[in-house]
Amino acid sequence: MTKKLHIHLTIILIMLCCMAPCLAVTTPDQLADKAAKERQREMKTQIKNIKEALKGKRGADALKGVENIRKDSAEMWNTTVLQYGVDACRLIADGENEKLYLKNNPDTTAFFNALYNIGHYALLTDSAETIKAFADSMEGKATKYRFRKANAALVSKNMGNILIAPRFFAAKGKWEDAERLASMGIDLMESNMLKAQKHYRTDTLKIVRMAVIHANACYNLKHHDAIERYAKWALMDSIAYESIMERLVYAETERGDTASYFPKLVKGHRQFPYSIFFFSRLNDYYIRTAQYDHIVSATRFTLDKIEAEGLLNPEVDEDTLIRHKLTHENIGQFYETLAIASHNQGKFRDCINQSNNVLKWNPQHPRADFFIGASYFRMAEAVNIPESVNDPNYKKNSQERDRLLEMARPHMEIYRKNNPEESRFWAPLLYEIYLYLNLGEEFEEILKYIP
Repeated sequence: MTKKLHIHLTIILIMLCCMAPCLAVTTPDQLADKAAKERQREMKTQIKNIKEALKGKRGADALKGVENIRKDSAEMWNTTVLQYGVDACRLIADGENEKLYLKNNPDTTAFFNALYNIGHYALLTDSAETIKAFADSMEGKATKYRFRKANAALVSKNMGNILIAPRFFAAKGKWEDAERLASMGIDLMESNMLKAQKHYRTDTLKIVRMAVIHANACYNLKHHDAIERYAKWALMDSIAYESIMERLVYAETERGDTASYFPKLVKGHRQFPYSIFFFSRLNDYYIRTAQYDHIVSATRFTLDKIEAEGLLNPEVDEDTLIRHKLTHENIGQFYETLAIASHNQGKFRDCINQSNNVLKWNPQHPRADFFIGASYFRMAEAVNIPESVNDPNYKKNSQERDRLLEMARPHMEIYRKNNPEESRFWAPLLYEIYLYLNLGEEFEEILKYIP
């Protein structure tokens, strides 16, 4: 090797040695450490911006900063950040309240939303402090709540307006807002944050009022699961009790929760025997499950209550019935239910009697004539006609059958006249009646309704 070549190789080796630190591979731990430091710097910048916004009374900017930080799951329960959220919402609420006071472009909805957010962030802050206090207690450390007392005072100061908000929105039919604010009011009044304060006493009456608004809002919004959340409170309102029970039954029916709604139907019917809501749904359930004896028992219970009040007389005037939450039509419906049960049990004579009771109470009832006609028809079907015309019972039984069919005919024709669109019900029976009675012209006419 020449001296010149040796010198070149030596220079190359020296250069490679100098470059070695620059070519070193970065480890995953180093990358993670770098990312963490970057997040810390970014966090410090965001906190600084939030503090500046709060100092400058720019609540909306501060709240936006808080929400951005909370997008990071690692900071979602950062107590300090959450408290900044409380402070930001307080500034926003103060600003909206000032607009209302000065009538300077006031926005009541914005004010109530700001109060909602105060409650929201106060509860979040208290939850975060509770989590930390539990962890500290597990490690034998003293537990403390830095923000609980101040936030409880802030919430208490605004509680009056927070509880007005659901009524405000309900009156305007803004059910989403009514549900949200009512829920917030109850959660705050039931919170450990307020209960921990020395002189705080839970105001059950206010909770009940909020629960009723919440239930009505859920009903109007068809929030069939959410309605259960404060149901126990709503049912404490004696005035709203019946309507809340109805709403719960409706929601549970929509959810297909038979185990929940059926006991409420039974209870509701017992408590409000004249209520068509509970009566009709309970008996619809019994019809679907073919529990006809239960239909009779439930209906007799209602009719016995009416009779006990001296009202089971069609001659009683409508105004008197209305004062007892009844009508002639309602009582006719109770008798119709008995007629349906009797017909399904094959007790056709009883079905006729109950259907006649229906007509006494409601002469215009659309189905009573059908049940009378159908019952006479089924009784006619049951008459045993001997095969031989020489049988001594042939003539007598045939006459009895025709007599029953003649009894069925006018009622089915009345039903047809009043319900021409219901041909699937009256056409098959009139076809058989006209056939057996040898009514050629009527039989030919009815054929066009038979598929």
